[in-house]
Amino acid sequence: MKKWIISVVICIAISSGTLFYSKIYYPSLPIDSVSKREVVQKANKSDESIVYLTKENGYEWYISKMNQGEAYEYLKQMMKKKGWNYKEQMGAGFIFQKENKEELIVGSEMWTGKYVIFQIQEGGI
Repeated sequence: MKKWIISVVICIAISSGTLFYSKIYYPSLPIDSVSKREVVQKANKSDESIVYLTKENGYEWYISKMNQGEAYEYLKQMMKKKGWNYKEQMGAGFIFQKENKEELIVGSEMWTGKYVIFQIQEGGI
């Protein structure tokens, strides 16, 4: 009986460790080319406020830690450095404009309570 209980406890521990390592408990990502674990690692290991993830389906994908709403300010700062001026926010979209009146919409998605994922049209910045 003791061997059976020990076996069950070991199986539960291994399963829990695997689930934690794979980050399977996080919500699904809007992109397929990187795993949840890779995304979390990139966000946590970087010194940057916004971290590039990948290019997929005609978009460049970035992630930022939410930090009580600061992720949106980080986005505005990054876009300003790239020559885009913030115009307005419409729902989850941020509209930026260049001096020649060209506009770019950046989509945002709260991935978890800690992270925001940004979607920028490839070649837009």
